[in-house]
Amino acid sequence: DEPRVATTPFQASRIMRAFDVFPERGSTVRFWTRLNVDLTRESVRGTVHLPHGLQTKIRVLAFCPDDEVEEMLKAGADVAGITDPIRRIGQGWLGFDRCLATPLIMPQVMKVA
Repeated sequence: DEPRVATTPFQASRIMRAFDVFPERGSTVRFWTRLNVDLTRESVRGTVHLPHGLQTKIRVLAFCPDDEVEEMLKAGADVAGITDPIRRIGQGWLGFDRCLATPLIMPQVMKVA
């Protein structure tokens, strides 16, 4: 079975570093926490900043005139244009994480925003 140690998350990460326990890419490290919180009277909220993030690829949509599509794709956008992306978004497609638009295109983008 897996070893169980009652410690703080900070101490647990220091223990892993002390014993050179660095998991391979794709493996998981589990932390269980027990919060002594009465959820009927208090709420638990917070954020965690991961030192290296989740290393996911951000998909970028560049709204631009259709004649500038090739230029935007070469610049690093995953999807570019105005006619096809607007049509696809209107059908419910959200296959991007970030989008940007040229000032000339903003009035058309506002229709689906």
